[in-house]
Amino acid sequence: MIKIDLNPRKKKRGLTTLTPSISLKSLKFGSLKSVNANKFLAILLLVILIGGLLFYYFYLELQIESLQQRKTILIAEKEKLKAIENKINQLKKAIAEQEKQKEMLELRFKTFQYLADSRKSLTSKLNSIVLPIPDGLWLESVEISKDSGKITGNSLKPELVAQYYKSLSISYKDIVFNGAEKKVSPANIIFYNFTFELKNQTPEKREGT
Repeated sequence: MIKIDLNPRKKKRGLTTLTPSISLKSLKFGSLKSVNANKFLAILLLVILIGGLLFYYFYLELQIESLQQRKTILIAEKEKLKAIENKINQLKKAIAEQEKQKEMLELRFKTFQYLADSRKSLTSKLNSIVLPIPDGLWLESVEISKDSGKITGNSLKPELVAQYYKSLSISYKDIVFNGAEKKVSPANIIFYNFTFELKNQTPEKREGT
């Protein structure tokens, strides 16, 4: 038995009406999937961001703790260096004090040496002034320096002054003599007061010779 479709357009219309309903459902299902995927990606990105921030936060905490420990170590080293610096300053003061005492000792030594040399020189000068004194002549004052001197004395006779002058001229090149002054003592004794200024001691009589 053979069936013939006398109205084929109706079937086509039915097919055409059926096709749009199937495509709409598929589109709705795909859009829901895309929305869920976007929400999932957004949540995932937010979780990753929060995790990164937390990781960076803990990293900063570790860095701060490390820096704090380093700061503590540096402060302790600074205190040690400060103590060492104080010890160095104390040593510098002690060294300066020792140097000062050393200089004082050197100065005393030089002073003693100068006095010893001066004593030898003065002994020689005194010998050149005192030893030639003749009997009947005495000295009132004696002032001597390196190459000069001043003598004040008295004599019972004028010729004794001349004799003493002659003896001193051996040791000194220049002798200033302004004459003798005649005087009378309370006991009515006549004597002659004189002053010699001695200059330019001769080399033969210098420095303990």
